Amino acid sequence: MPQPAVDITLLIPSPIDPVPPGILTVPTTPQAPPWHGLVRRAAVEPFAPRTLEAALFNLFGIDTPRGSDLPVAPVSRLGDMGTTHAGWWLRADPVHLVPDRNQLVMADPRFLLLRQDEADQLVYAIESDLQDLGWQLQAVTPARWYLNLPYSPQISTRPLADVIGRPVDGAYPEGPEATHWRQIINEVQMVLHGAEPNQIREAEGRPTINSVWFWGGGVLPRLGTRKWTCVWSGEPVAKGLARHGGVPLAGLPTRADQLLAAATPGEHLVVLGTEVWDVPLGGHATVDNLETDWIKPLLAALRQGRLAGLTLFGLDGRRLRLNPDALAPWWRPRFIKVLLYYKTAICEFSVCSMILIYHMADKPHACHTT
Repeated sequence: MPQPAVDITLLIPSPIDPVPPGILTVPTTPQAPPWHGLVRRAAVEPFAPRTLEAALFNLFGIDTPRGSDLPVAPVSRLGDMGTTHAGWWLRADPVHLVPDRNQLVMADPRFLLLRQDEADQLVYAIESDLQDLGWQLQAVTPARWYLNLPYSPQISTRPLADVIGRPVDGAYPEGPEATHWRQIINEVQMVLHGAEPNQIREAEGRPTINSVWFWGGGVLPRLGTRKWTCVWSGEPVAKGLARHGGVPLAGLPTRADQLLAAATPGEHLVVLGTEVWDVPLGGHATVDNLETDWIKPLLAALRQGRLAGLTLFGLDGRRLRLNPDALAPWWRPRFIKVLLYYKTAICEFSVCSMILIYHMADKPHACHTT
């Protein structure tokens, strides 16, 4: 019995535009994705999630009640640490707020370049205030901090990605406990202002960590029914969901051909993220590398029959599904249809001719001699 072929689902964050100078990310017109020309050949369906985290939860079949945060914190913590810890978790990511006239704007965290030793010192400075509340703060990575609470607070939050390059006023936690959380944020900002790592960073001309951003709170979600053969990614949420669901996990290769060489038969989820887009300060990340390293090799494998199918999620509101027939030359499907049509017509003509000859041979001739 033949083994099932490899089927790949590729999840790609929104195309990255050239990084502008400074530490703010200015929203710009997105570039056309490299699969734009495939839309006519693909089966296109709507796909509602527009963020990487929401798309991943959807692809794992996990439902989140409307009005509630996606529980990103416990999932990404599992991805970062590899172990679970009971309780309610909230992301408390270090950020830099830039004064702009009479408002504060969220800077792009990629420009902070916070070291682990700096993160540990800043968390230690903040913890003394939070421990009185029974809260525990951890700098699991320099960029991702986690807050553990003994209860579930009555707040809703905004994902950090939603406010980068935008004013933060109006994006702080909302709900019955919103005032309390705003006070906590103010206290944390005061502590950070006088912290030694920030004083050193300021003297060196580096952006300070002058606030934290609370978002993505909850507990580990109930598992969905979707089961992947393997998840390929370095993204913490993808890794956490794979570990939570007992799905084999592999690091993301630098190119698709490396993945194809190692993939076993089954359905594979490939999540491109920070490994693909990370560039030096002032550098550029375009869709060209994505097309060369991933899209073209996967399409070639699909044409060659090495893939049973390829699904693309570009977080642009669409799901594109391609099979080998969709990539055949434009004339081939039409030629085959015409050939089948005439083949059918010829067969029908032959059958009718044989029946007619049979009946004519079976009847006496109308003209005969006596």
